[in-house]
Amino acid sequence: MKNALEEYRQEKGLTFEAMGKLVGYDRPVVWRHCQADKVPESSVARYHAKLQIPVKDLRPDLYEGETKS
Repeated sequence: MKNALEEYRQEKGLTFEAMGKLVGYDRPVVWRHCQADKVPESSVARYHAKLQIPVKDLRPDLYEGETKS
């Protein structure tokens, strides 16, 4: 099962490097985050702010009740 970050990357047709430039991470960091079962909690806010991916999609285990997107 893909995480929300990897789904976003594929939907937008972004390379790991291109996504990294958008959020301010290096390619290997983005690759690890896209391959992980869970996006690291410390990175959720950055991906949400830069890509507008809802926090509840990035980490449903932490933000199940969130209504903001």
